[in-house]
Amino acid sequence: MKRSFIYVFLPKDEYKQMRIITILAEAAVIVSTLLMLYLFAGSWFSWHMDGYLSAFFIFTFILFYTFLRYILSGMEYAEIAGEANYIKAKRKVYSQSIRFGFIFSILMFVSKGIPNDWIDALDIVGPSILASCFYFIFDRISLKKSYKKNKDLLD
Repeated sequence: MKRSFIYVFLPKDEYKQMRIITILAEAAVIVSTLLMLYLFAGSWFSWHMDGYLSAFFIFTFILFYTFLRYILSGMEYAEIAGEANYIKAKRKVYSQSIRFGFIFSILMFVSKGIPNDWIDALDIVGPSILASCFYFIFDRISLKKSYKKNKDLLD
């Protein structure tokens, strides 16, 4: 495993490494099955998908499937088991999401420039708020799943 290029992107925890590799393997099998079904259906119904579109579909499916399975598995916050740690982690998730939204809005401002009217300003503020909300929601779900899993393991 340590000789693979993917080892650089994996966490140091061995359990998390094996779990993520399992999730990636599941995604690969699902994508392979879907591509075979598309191949058969395309030959019967003469469906044609552009190569770039199918490559984009494959990449995004593997990325989102892995991300969602990781979040819903409850393994990100392994050290959160007590009520006090859970409350502290909730506050930390809240502050991290605000910080992320602030940094995201600064990067949007730098990339788009000074807004000329309120619509241009909305193009900067809107995605920033949306990104920080998604960050907060996904981190909060992951924290809650981890807390429940760790609490069940201790009981």
